[in-house]
Amino acid sequence: MRHYDLLPEKGLEVDVDAVETLADENTAAMVIINPGNPCWNVCSYEHLNKVAETARNLGILVIADEAYDNLTFGSTPYVPMRMFGLTLPILTMGSISKRWVVPGWRLWWLVTSDPNGLLQKSGVIDSITGFLNISSDPATFIQAASTTTVRGYINLLMGNINQDNCLTVVPLGHGDPSHFPSFRTTPAAEDAIVDALRSAKHNCYSTTVGTLPARRALADYLNRDLPYNLSPDDVYLTIGCTQGIEVVISILSRPGANILLPRPGFPLYEAWCAYNHLEMRHYDLLPEKGWEVDLDAVETLADENTVAMVIINPGNPCGNVFGYEHLKKIAETARKLGILVIADEAYDNIAFGSTPYVPMRVFGLTVPILTLGSISKRWVVPGWRFGWLVTSDPDGILQKSGVINSIAGFLNISSDPATFIQAAIPQILENTKEDFFSKIISTLRECADICYNRIEEIPSLTCPKKPEGSMFVMVKLNLSMLEDINDDVDFCLKLAKEESVIILPGIAMELKNWLRVTFAIEPSLLQEGLARVKAFCQRHAKKQ
Repeated sequence: MRHYDLLPEKGLEVDVDAVETLADENTAAMVIINPGNPCWNVCSYEHLNKVAETARNLGILVIADEAYDNLTFGSTPYVPMRMFGLTLPILTMGSISKRWVVPGWRLWWLVTSDPNGLLQKSGVIDSITGFLNISSDPATFIQAASTTTVRGYINLLMGNINQDNCLTVVPLGHGDPSHFPSFRTTPAAEDAIVDALRSAKHNCYSTTVGTLPARRALADYLNRDLPYNLSPDDVYLTIGCTQGIEVVISILSRPGANILLPRPGFPLYEAWCAYNHLEMRHYDLLPEKGWEVDLDAVETLADENTVAMVIINPGNPCGNVFGYEHLKKIAETARKLGILVIADEAYDNIAFGSTPYVPMRVFGLTVPILTLGSISKRWVVPGWRFGWLVTSDPDGILQKSGVINSIAGFLNISSDPATFIQAAIPQILENTKEDFFSKIISTLRECADICYNRIEEIPSLTCPKKPEGSMFVMVKLNLSMLEDINDDVDFCLKLAKEESVIILPGIAMELKNWLRVTFAIEPSLLQEGLARVKAFCQRHAKKQ
């Protein structure tokens, strides 16, 4: 960082001479804040023009923080920096927080002003898109008033849909059933959001780690069946599980460290590890053992620099549910290795087979656990962007090692869930009836049966285990039985083009020549989609 001064004797204008002195060939950008925070100055058109010309002469872009746009009440009119986009590239940051007085709604924007295409040519646009592919986003209903990620592959496949094909697109690639009537969330959740909004008490900023009533309600919700008690101080609120992944990977990253990830797994972990330069070591999930963790491999992979292992239960992408005894072995293995367990439980309680769901935090007395969860899946509201990170550590190991302070520190410099959604959480948890959950589980069980049975009818596809949880199943692609199909990506691209069916290639989950299929859609549409998959496989089958 290099700091230039704002000059109080000149109405807190930018010291442009200092900017020229400070900049060199490695300077990427300069930041201006207008209207000013903390100075409440307003830069005039002439001064902004001088800033733009100086930045152009230096070959740097301008980052214009305009969070307080249009909040001017003096003699100097507000002028947005993007007016000078023809002079040089501008990145503008703004939000509805200040002008609409709703900072707790957490909606912002980043705008590129670059008519000459310099940001595109330099790769800045691609970098912005790539970062947003692995980070969280504002609540979908607020918005509505890279191929190494799930989103990246979905975008790639959607771009291959034949627009001349009149077939309805069947989305079997993305776990978001909220679009379908059979999966509508409970009115209790909707009412809680409306009540919180209309109270006008929750438009403000939240506290760093989340509001106390929401954290207390979540601690009570998560305490069921535990041999110890979680307190509100063990609960940190996040923007869905996505931000939870960002937090835990970021705070555990250090030079030389490594982390153990499941294969197949959820690619957001790989993306954040790559971003933080944290070495990834993959252990296998064993299809012949119902996708259990290969614990022998875990012991072989771990060394003195291993910081944690990640488990996902119920399983995404495999649809498995780990039994109590297997989870106990995982906890004992992690304790022996001296590593903590990151338990991704985004699909908590979504189990509909013979294996009951057991949360990993049950074993908090054995090994420290960081649990990631959210309301996205169980309440079928992924666009609400509300999740949690919970520390299960009765022995205080995470506190002594600095992990707790690191979590709080990270959340101090990042965003948080919309305040009114946090305010609604106690009411959502208290008022949601068991029959809502039972209905969702029943529908998912029906869909899992349809998916497994239809795939069994297709010789070139093999499903090693019927799904018992989450919303997905992994299916092995038998390329030897197919003509003109090179690999899993080729299969999915051609399927999208010919049949308007979207299925995720296994390479996205680190398992080449497999497929991840979601069955969490309307049962009738699932039947149609899998019939098209069957027809596609028959059409591309090798002639005997």
